[in-house]
Amino acid sequence: PTTELPVKVTGNIHSGFTAEFTPREVGVHSISVEYNGHPVNGTPFMAKAFNADKVLIGPVARGNVGQPTHFT
Repeated sequence: PTTELPVKVTGNIHSGFTAEFTPREVGVHSISVEYNGHPVNGTPFMAKAFNADKVLIGPVARGNVGQPTHFT
């Protein structure tokens, strides 16, 4: 994929930043991060986006809303 995506960035220099985005295309994406116009160490990195309609997960043990659960 070659399109740039809108990104929501929250946080600050003291607590750290979080960037959120939703890929629009299935495939391997190159993620580049800059701060004040300078590349952040470790970027770019590659991330895979999958078609959610094709992903099957299960069975998952009983869980509680708001609590992490683990499965393989």
